[in-house]
Amino acid sequence: MHLPGSEQVGFGKRFFQQFAWQDFRPHPEWAHSSECSLANSDWIWFPEGNPAVDAPAATRFFRRTIVLDPAKTVARARLRVSADDRFVAWVNGTKLGSGTDWANPGQFNDLAHVLKPGTNVLAVETQNMPAPSANPAGLIATLEIQFADGSATQIRSDGTWRSAQNESAGWNSTNFDDSTWTPAMVVARYGEGPWGQIDGQNNDAFGPQATGIPGVVRVIYSQRPDPVEVRELGPNSFYEASYFDPVTGMTTKLGEIRSDNNGLWSCPPPAGMDHDWVVVLELKKEHSSVLPRQMTLSNKQLAWHFDWSGGALRSTWFDNKLTGHRFVLSDVRELGLISPGPRTAWPSRSPAPRILKCATPAWWMTKTPCSNYVPARLPSA
Repeated sequence: MHLPGSEQVGFGKRFFQQFAWQDFRPHPEWAHSSECSLANSDWIWFPEGNPAVDAPAATRFFRRTIVLDPAKTVARARLRVSADDRFVAWVNGTKLGSGTDWANPGQFNDLAHVLKPGTNVLAVETQNMPAPSANPAGLIATLEIQFADGSATQIRSDGTWRSAQNESAGWNSTNFDDSTWTPAMVVARYGEGPWGQIDGQNNDAFGPQATGIPGVVRVIYSQRPDPVEVRELGPNSFYEASYFDPVTGMTTKLGEIRSDNNGLWSCPPPAGMDHDWVVVLELKKEHSSVLPRQMTLSNKQLAWHFDWSGGALRSTWFDNKLTGHRFVLSDVRELGLISPGPRTAWPSRSPAPRILKCATPAWWMTKTPCSNYVPARLPSA
């Protein structure tokens, strides 16, 4: 029997068998979606009534002319766009792609090659689909451009865009004259109107997922062909990187990558990828300037993981072995144990990090009082 997806299950099994997968643990702190922010952009539409409440079910057209300094070279560019209900986007007549879910903005990366010195145009065709009741409509977009000299600029949707009810020949090209088009209407600021906050959703259930063994290997899975910011790699550390395609089972070597001074690396999706993907990072210890400094304190009841790679003591997760549950912590700045009696805590940024071990380490789940605190100094490496 050959069921749909059964081949991919086999690919995944063989992929994990090359690692000590039984020692893998989830590490949500390792990966974050690298999104182009819409936060400073406006929802716009063709001026007709109150589009934030109701607009005709129809197609509308939008343009934004962009003039780039001929003395500057574009190093990187990316566009993030959403429309209620559908959109198709172009830059200088080159079609970038489309979207059909306003709550899930589309992002288009690696656009430096479609931009040119001088006059450029960003063009978006939108469609407000029929609805049985109130039918709001809107377009929101941000184009980020970074230059080789380190400077940057952002093009945001606002009232300077031009809009039209009808399509004209060549409307999405740079030589089109849009002087007769109507200035776009600002329908709502980002976060307002019927749309609310739509940035950052890719870092929740649909965001990148990370697992692996600290100081050995990291496996990061992304459901979308969007860039991923990989974190906590250690400053200026070297890794061997590779892509894994869960659909075809193919592995592609990326070679050596290096994190920045903050231990970050921005990982682009594989070229031409239109589905989920995996990146694998294996630490090259002989080249790493700062190895992760981590340890796990464990007994029959509790396993508590600590990290002080950056000089500040913090905890990312702990396991309750009595129940089999893992508790993942995020943005923990200070660690402490609290008993029914006097409180004991210590700052995470103390010069000599210390952990306070409890004689009954599962006390906060079993209601057992904890009265015996024993300081334990962390190893230096």
